[in-house]
Amino acid sequence: KSYPFERNSNHSLNQFKQFNYSKQKYILKPENDFSRGGITVIHQYSDIINWLNQYKKHQKWVLQEYVINPLLIDNKKFHFRNYILMIKRPYSDKLELYMYNKYFVLCAPITYNLNDKDLKGHLTGAKYCDVRLVTDGLMKQNNINFSKIKKQLIEITKDLGYLGQKELFHIYDNQTNYHLFACDIICDTKYQCHLLEVNNGGIGTEMNNLESKMCPNGGSLHDTQTIKKLFEDIIDIVLKKNTNDDFIELRIGQESQLEHFSNLNNNNVYIYLFIIIILFLCFYYFIMKKKK
Repeated sequence: KSYPFERNSNHSLNQFKQFNYSKQKYILKPENDFSRGGITVIHQYSDIINWLNQYKKHQKWVLQEYVINPLLIDNKKFHFRNYILMIKRPYSDKLELYMYNKYFVLCAPITYNLNDKDLKGHLTGAKYCDVRLVTDGLMKQNNINFSKIKKQLIEITKDLGYLGQKELFHIYDNQTNYHLFACDIICDTKYQCHLLEVNNGGIGTEMNNLESKMCPNGGSLHDTQTIKKLFEDIIDIVLKKNTNDDFIELRIGQESQLEHFSNLNNNNVYIYLFIIIILFLCFYYFIMKKKK
């Protein structure tokens, strides 16, 4: 569950005081920063206040429940990265939604220990120079059933597509508008996957040809050929040149609550209204019967 808030929101901060930090840890991060900047693990309420005072330049923050039982690769915490392409064409109000059928894992630099105070075991990302292409061999080696995960990646992508359909608009009229997004998703040992964040896709494509600059001590970034093919396929899809690509086109479904962000689902509102109406009718029937 995630709680977006602003640093000067007393309502949110008072709400956080009520959390049971002995049973649940949290991740605190600014809404917009780069390369894991401003992220920390929260063990108690005072950690939130101290961290906000340390990073005063950020106004908008997100507090997330910490996934304490993540799947591991080589005993390291990691998250999946998948790429989503959204297209709006000038002759249609429909949003086209595609998911790249190649995936990466981005690992932490040291082994995972829930109680370790060293953030390097808790944070994952390309900056730590352990980015790997998802393959059958890698998944089998770490006893991970990727088919269970892929189904959830598709559903999360559909949810994002629904939001895109509602919120995105044409930047350039009478032209095709498109954008690539990179989604970071973590999955736990019960195969429940959780959306961490959605990034500008161009940011999340650091390739191995940059390894010498970004990873002076060695390591790996996104496979160059896979990322090259990603952008080639985007051009083909946008220009409708051919269908020889590695993207999956998805149909945008109905609205669903995305990753348990702290808000009230519209479907719940309708349920509550329905219950109120039924109770009112029962009460009305009782009164009328009593009068007779």
